[in-house]
Amino acid sequence: TRTRAQVPPHGSYGLPDLGSMTTAVLRASACCIEIHKRLHMFDTGVDNVRLCLHIGVGCGEITMLQVGGIVPPETHVPRFEYIIAGHPIEQISIAEPLAKNGETCLSPQAWWHVQDAVLEDTSRVLDRPDFHLLWKMNEGM
Repeated sequence: TRTRAQVPPHGSYGLPDLGSMTTAVLRASACCIEIHKRLHMFDTGVDNVRLCLHIGVGCGEITMLQVGGIVPPETHVPRFEYIIAGHPIEQISIAEPLAKNGETCLSPQAWWHVQDAVLEDTSRVLDRPDFHLLWKMNEGM
């Protein structure tokens, strides 16, 4: 019989459990890289329009509220809205504009969690030196 090695929760075989926030930021970073590979300059098929992406990543605790439930006069369906608040939203509001098309910018809080697992793009200096551009995953770790 063959036994299977147990894979840690973050899906990185051979690494110890990194903790939920580090795992989340690591997965988000990997997703950003993959999104840029697959969708940056994506041809929409409409009038030569291409999809250009720039992404900001933050991390921390958020609060999500669902408000509403009132039926507006123009419909018979209750209307709900969602509100998301917390420090990660502020981090993203700074990081996203720092990223140019094709780039992902991480807040200092997000960078702290993944700095040993990713490589930084140092090709240009950001207006906020505490924020970092993500280049790629450090596959040699």
